[in-house]
Amino acid sequence: MTNQLVSFDGSQNGESGGKLRFRKIVSVYLGKCRRRSAFLLLLLIAFFIGDLAIVRPRTATVTMSLNYTQASDGLTPNSTRFNMYELKTEPVLQRVISYAGLEGLVTTDTLAECISVEATHK
Repeated sequence: MTNQLVSFDGSQNGESGGKLRFRKIVSVYLGKCRRRSAFLLLLLIAFFIGDLAIVRPRTATVTMSLNYTQASDGLTPNSTRFNMYELKTEPVLQRVISYAGLEGLVTTDTLAECISVEATHK
């Protein structure tokens, strides 16, 4: 097979007259693809930076460990059954609001909606 240049209108072997050749068309197309790829890459990077800067700073995680002898038996220090969901009860949340000085600014219901409690192991 010989190297023949095919212009945009199908003429062969370098017939010019201002006609675009096949190689020129391919190079223009690849140039556009590179620009599109670069744009998509920059868009993807911006999305991940936005995710890290906007979404994740609004989320905090705390791991709580109980360090007293009855904890291994699932008991509180006064030997009653420990229930981690009691952390979201109204009396506990009211004390949190009071200690933080947020009386009148945050309700216990609003605070409870912002907290999730889950076990880390079973």
